[in-house]
Amino acid sequence: LASAVAGYEGLGFRVTSGGEHAGGATHNALIGFDDGTYFELIAFKEPSQQHDHRWWPRLAAGESLVDYALRADLAASVADDAKGRGLELGPIADGSRRRPDGQLVAWRSITSGRPIGTTALPFAIEDVTPREVRVPNGDAAMHSLRVTGVSEVVIAVRDIGASTRD
Repeated sequence: LASAVAGYEGLGFRVTSGGEHAGGATHNALIGFDDGTYFELIAFKEPSQQHDHRWWPRLAAGESLVDYALRADLAASVADDAKGRGLELGPIADGSRRRPDGQLVAWRSITSGRPIGTTALPFAIEDVTPREVRVPNGDAAMHSLRVTGVSEVVIAVRDIGASTRD
């Protein structure tokens, strides 16, 4: 994580330490943007120890884009809608982390029922604590690069036919 933080700071991004996730296996840092989007830099605290986490296979292979999320106001509603469209989903999961200042941050998320790498679908995340507690904003979202947000995400897939069926 320290290497990723240093790399992004070297590029001109302001990086905010996010803290440790519940369970203690991972920790993160965040790059917030003025439009409310953000990048999350995440790492296993013990990268040489195998973990039972859906991100482990990708992170064990080295640095990369592992996943992406869409903000949801009601995870249960998103789940009902997605299931109604025939999508396979995992259960709604409660998540949390403790920031370095001691503030507890909580959310709910729902993921595809398929392993990462077999689908291009994002996961949905619903804030339980106010979003501004979880995602850096204000001065923390101002960068010397003058980057203000994420305008699009482009996903490369091996088989466009199979991917569009999802």
